[in-house]
Amino acid sequence: MRNRLISRMQTWGKSPDQLALQEYPDRYWRDAYSQLLSQLENCEDKERALAPEAFGLEGIDTYGARLPESGWRYILLHKGMISYLDAKTILSLSYYAGCFENNVFLLLDRGSKAWDFPDAFRKLPKRLLSGSKTLAFLHVPKTAGTSVMEALRESLLNARYVGKRKELEKFEGYACIGGHFFLSDLLSIERRFDHVISVLRDPMDRFLSAAAHSRRATESIDSMGPSMRNMRTLPLKDYLDTEYAEKEIAAFSIYYGWEEGIDFKNLDAIRDNALRQLKISTMHLFDQKNLKTVDHFLQNALSAKTVLGRTNFTDSRQSLFSAEEYDFISSDLHQYFEDERRFVDQLGSFIYDA
Repeated sequence: MRNRLISRMQTWGKSPDQLALQEYPDRYWRDAYSQLLSQLENCEDKERALAPEAFGLEGIDTYGARLPESGWRYILLHKGMISYLDAKTILSLSYYAGCFENNVFLLLDRGSKAWDFPDAFRKLPKRLLSGSKTLAFLHVPKTAGTSVMEALRESLLNARYVGKRKELEKFEGYACIGGHFFLSDLLSIERRFDHVISVLRDPMDRFLSAAAHSRRATESIDSMGPSMRNMRTLPLKDYLDTEYAEKEIAAFSIYYGWEEGIDFKNLDAIRDNALRQLKISTMHLFDQKNLKTVDHFLQNALSAKTVLGRTNFTDSRQSLFSAEEYDFISSDLHQYFEDERRFVDQLGSFIYDA
């Protein structure tokens, strides 16, 4: 037994007496400490452990310590203190397996394969490797944005979804920013991203997906803006006569090309500006029909391996449109999208080639 293991913990904002194992009030910390000591009792003296400062003993290094040449045999990982670990320690986690877990701690053992610890922590080394690169995801509504953002959160060290355009500057500490912002907003801020991505979809299909989304029973009309409210309450043909329809029809043109000073009705100017801005932003576009190319891009550009889950879709979409609307969809609706489809066809050179 290792005689040099004593039953007192170093001060962590409290006196040693307060932090003594038998007095520590939190059972999660007590249990984790007990498990760590139990494992160390059977180890050779040269093997060391890493743990939060409160657990620092003669044979236990604390967060921030230099990684020993032979590594730590055990790491007591506090789930809320990951940022206290240095990069080399995080990169070493892929060599460990779990031997104990509670709501606060994971005890990891380099010399055992007891059980794999949760994916969220196992992926930390890959996320750290990707953290030196930054990425902006311009999410045009109804283009698999939820699935893409989930993949980015799993792939990058930190990712933030921006609800409002004015938040772009605010969250500059994040490796990845995603949201419903215009490309001109992204180009107007001081921060520059290594990569900018967005997902394309057939414009008419995107429009119908937005309309179906607005009509879902689970969506509260009180949370909708005026465009979605009209989508929900009006027949499609009547909606196309409203002041909101053009922005929905020409969504890709507007998200990529509109900026302050251009009239929303001047779509020729907006599309010309979109092509100019896409070039200077080095945007990579992806086709929603083949989202595997997003995984390929993340692997090659950011050394991050992911598998996108299924895209979010509206169940029972057929029941959300009337028979008259389906007749209109199959006969005349396409005429409203001819210009936007031509614009989207122009974007072929920006589509990522896997």
